[in-house]
Amino acid sequence: AALPGRPLQGKVLWTSPEVDPTSHALDVVLSVQDPEQLARPGMTVTADLALGNEGERVITVPLAALQRVEDDWVVFSPVSEAAGVYEIVKVGRGRDLGDTIEILSGLVDGQTIVADGAFVLKAEAAKAAGGGEEEE
Repeated sequence: AALPGRPLQGKVLWTSPEVDPTSHALDVVLSVQDPEQLARPGMTVTADLALGNEGERVITVPLAALQRVEDDWVVFSPVSEAAGVYEIVKVGRGRDLGDTIEILSGLVDGQTIVADGAFVLKAEAAKAAGGGEEEE
């Protein structure tokens, strides 16, 4: 906010080992390229941090594809699209990347998943797991 439209490039030197439970903040020390000396000590910034190795592929899914089932994050992958059969795939959720979510585990690059309609599949799976209503 202090320097709108003036991005600075830098390198992460250190990150605190824990996230503050109250503020949900993480201290990061950056070495910033600032030839005009615009940055000041104690200045708060918003930063985009590139994680991983340069050129490394990241698996992402649309936000609507990721569903919560009990304590797990899942997506639905078609076993047979013609028969309308889908499997629940537990995934490791990573970073929020706007309208997509990084997937850390559970999927392989290029794997087909359901985006539109994943919530409906979740509801159908929950209904099937409940066994329906009992007859008297």
